[in-house]
Amino acid sequence: MKEVRKNIKNQPAKKNWDLFTYQQLKAGLRPSLISKKFNIPKQTLDYRLSSLKQRNLIKKVGYGTYEIIA
Repeated sequence: MKEVRKNIKNQPAKKNWDLFTYQQLKAGLRPSLISKKFNIPKQTLDYRLSSLKQRNLIKKVGYGTYEIIA
């Protein structure tokens, strides 16, 4: 049970997923590393990346590579 609690502490609050994802990309982390480091499911991270792309905050420039627009 302690293991689960520890992983939950490292994750952002649900309402802050987009901001958290944006900040991590801006810091130079790739989505695969964000997923591993913060124990975030890849499907959740993909959804957040799609949300950021739709709002024109990021642009995909290659496999696992994003450019910060705003």
